[in-house]
Amino acid sequence: MSDNEPRERVWPRVLGLLLLSVALAVLQPILLIGLPFALLVLVHPGHRLPALALAGIVLALSFTGAPQSGIWYLERGWAVLVGGWFVALTLAWPNRPFTPRALGALGGALGWAAALFLVWPQGWTVTDWVVSERILQGSSTTVEALRTFQGEEAFSETVLETVGRAAELQGRVFPALLGLSTVAGLGVAWWLHQRLALGRRSGLGPLGDF
Repeated sequence: MSDNEPRERVWPRVLGLLLLSVALAVLQPILLIGLPFALLVLVHPGHRLPALALAGIVLALSFTGAPQSGIWYLERGWAVLVGGWFVALTLAWPNRPFTPRALGALGGALGWAAALFLVWPQGWTVTDWVVSERILQGSSTTVEALRTFQGEEAFSETVLETVGRAAELQGRVFPALLGLSTVAGLGVAWWLHQRLALGRRSGLGPLGDF
């Protein structure tokens, strides 16, 4: 994509990746977008102060406050790990398209995680547990929202069973969902960096490539 590509062709790609990141999210999508963006700006800030200011705000909001649970560490650790890999690969392959760098960052982060689990075998059990807790909390929130929207009388056991099965399926395939939402989040972070820090419209190819 060239810097002169019409804006109307770019926005659907960005919005599509944003929706994918949110729809497939197991961890907070705002962290999967915000922390890689902040790392990109810190390494390659360009000449635009608003990008630096936004990166500073993202970092402050991401790490301010006391951790409330294990998922707090997992979300931020994963976002920093994959963001660091993406920045490193971007520095090493500045002219490569986005997709190879994003997949390389995902593979590198998964490799580091696998090595950690080899050294600390209980790590996978802990990770599986905290992610399952997050999914169950999400399903409970969904059930309460449906009850509020439909009313207690109209709320059926079939809906409750469907939400429960969906949560169970999410728990079984969450590594795949995490991988897809991570790559989508990196796409949004890369576009934000190109647009806000460098003033370019380039950065993302057709959404079909994803």
